[in-house]
Amino acid sequence: MRVGQFSASVVVALALYGAPARAQSDDARRFGQREAVEQVSLSPDGTRVVFLAPGAGPSTLAFVADVAGGTPKQIVSSDGKPEQLRECRWASTKRIVCQIFVLIEEPAGLVGYSRMIALDADGGAARLLSAQSTTRSLGVAQGGGEIIDWLPGSDGDVLMTRVFVPERSIGTHIAESRQGYGVERVDTNSLQRTTAFSDDAITRMQ
Repeated sequence: MRVGQFSASVVVALALYGAPARAQSDDARRFGQREAVEQVSLSPDGTRVVFLAPGAGPSTLAFVADVAGGTPKQIVSSDGKPEQLRECRWASTKRIVCQIFVLIEEPAGLVGYSRMIALDADGGAARLLSAQSTTRSLGVAQGGGEIIDWLPGSDGDVLMTRVFVPERSIGTHIAESRQGYGVERVDTNSLQRTTAFSDDAITRMQ
């Protein structure tokens, strides 16, 4: 039996997963409990799902489970102090992309930052997918990009947004000179990046 895209066994497992933790939580009784499953994504071949579930306190756990049934396997987690897993989705049958969000206390107040990571379905080969800043960067990008096209059939490539931050060029010929919004094609396996669009390129053409 299948319910929507998922087998009944997976739906039941997901629904029951958080029950023990919820029953033991005083905070949940006083302030309201988190959803047992916060987000779920089906793999391109339809054989597995990745889902987020609450852990102890403010932590969030990501699991991969076979659609046919079995025990879900935890692949990554965030402690909520301050890192928070926001979502995890399949980029291919073997690679998963997750978004991590943090709130940091700065002189101006709380400031939010997001970054994307890519990892194997078993939790291995975890890599930062968002473009990295360097010590030469003249600013910091709060957003680490959003996936705007999962490029089905590309075996792991995605189109994602990026805010280009220029770098100091003194003493180097490889400093980043672009500035503004852009879109890149990124290989979630090799992390190779190819610019598909940038505000800076359009400005130079005008």
